[in-house]
Amino acid sequence: MHQASVPPAASKRKIKSTIAGPSRRQVLVRVSPLPSSSTFPALVGAANRTLSKGDLRVDSCAFAYGGVTLLTSRVASQDEIGLISSAVQRLLSLSEPVEAALPRSRSFLKIVDVPFFQGDGVTPITPALVKETMGKSHMAPSFTLANTPRVMRNSRRADTATVWFDILDSQSGATAKCLIGASFQFGPVACFVRAARSHSGVPLCQRCWRWGHSTRACRAQAPKCPRCAGPHTEAGHRLHAPCCRGNPKATPPQDPTPEGAPCPHAPCCLNCKGEHSASDKQCPYWRHRFDRPWLAQRFSRDGGSGAEVFFDAISEKTAKSRQESGKAFRWRR
Repeated sequence: MHQASVPPAASKRKIKSTIAGPSRRQVLVRVSPLPSSSTFPALVGAANRTLSKGDLRVDSCAFAYGGVTLLTSRVASQDEIGLISSAVQRLLSLSEPVEAALPRSRSFLKIVDVPFFQGDGVTPITPALVKETMGKSHMAPSFTLANTPRVMRNSRRADTATVWFDILDSQSGATAKCLIGASFQFGPVACFVRAARSHSGVPLCQRCWRWGHSTRACRAQAPKCPRCAGPHTEAGHRLHAPCCRGNPKATPPQDPTPEGAPCPHAPCCLNCKGEHSASDKQCPYWRHRFDRPWLAQRFSRDGGSGAEVFFDAISEKTAKSRQESGKAFRWRR
């Protein structure tokens, strides 16, 4: 007897919730206020003298991620990180210990069916209350929050909400794997942790200030200033930028910006050409950093020097992402 063949169900695409962080062959140091770049050679020398008994070496130093990064010859151990932290503290004559750590990956998670209202049934829950509840749960050691949780009401009339949060994790997502599927008590309700789709966004190079590649992968001939797009760093803007260095031969003569004073001239973003720095979060490119098709379209429209390279890189990733997402909806043959 002939039996009709039934097409197999479409395969479900596994949600990718962990994003690999920066290279771990560096040590991130948080200091406030940030030291002058003129101290970088001394920082590298002090760190290498402290590490002289081992084989780890600090190759160079730079500003990154809101602090200072020391690029190393291999991944540093926890004891070596402590030695580097002590060396930086002594060199900069700081009274408090310096926070130093390896870069971490990030996992994106969510808590579903969270009560949107507190015990009185009127007051909505707040991110602070969510963070406090997570800190009191039995899974508190695994809630290594990377930022403040976000509360989103499921609908206008719903009495439940979804809480989105990011955690610092290993590249394998070990912490996320322990949390996904687990439950904890949130008031009178047992709430479950689920995986959330990761949104890594498009990287912004801190050297040439173009979107589409990381600082380590930058192929520009020289660094660019985020304020004026000139071939100099932001620290050298006052000395080398035409708007600040002055021009005594001009008619009338232009006086240079006084030493130590901020640049009084309007900046110009080298990406959108707006009156702001390329590092400013008000830039439309920053607001669309998770939208690769939008960035690819703007790159093709705005163009500019070297934009084709970055446009091709973004377009390639966009096409690959669409191709992978389409696999979940195809029938197997």
